[in-house]
Amino acid sequence: MKTLAGRFDHTEGEILFNGIAIEPKLFTSQKSVAFVAQTDTLDPTSTVYESIVFSAKLRLGLGLNRSEEHHEKWLEESVKEAINDVQLDRCQHTQARFLSGGERRRLSIAIELIANPSIMILDEVSVVLS
Repeated sequence: MKTLAGRFDHTEGEILFNGIAIEPKLFTSQKSVAFVAQTDTLDPTSTVYESIVFSAKLRLGLGLNRSEEHHEKWLEESVKEAINDVQLDRCQHTQARFLSGGERRRLSIAIELIANPSIMILDEVSVVLS
């Protein structure tokens, strides 16, 4: 899983996707694969909303030019959509340290969703997901 998500280099063997051999670098070069690890790595003092905004700005290069207001509007709409998709609207202003295990897991999923991946790999997703 980590090889497909671009976390580790492919060293040997063959990777098949729907029965077709693929080159792992082709799979990850366009950032089309998202990976949600088993362990959440969230900033405990950031709210749900802030965590997703921070990730989006880092990963998508937004916020580099403050004069582009359309980016901010798109970002706000996308963050709200991601929050709604994982049903965290009730706690969007809650710091991560106060979230339940399932809410933290859903926040990790929303952080990956904001990049609009074609494929999402979830490692042990059902362990604490509520």
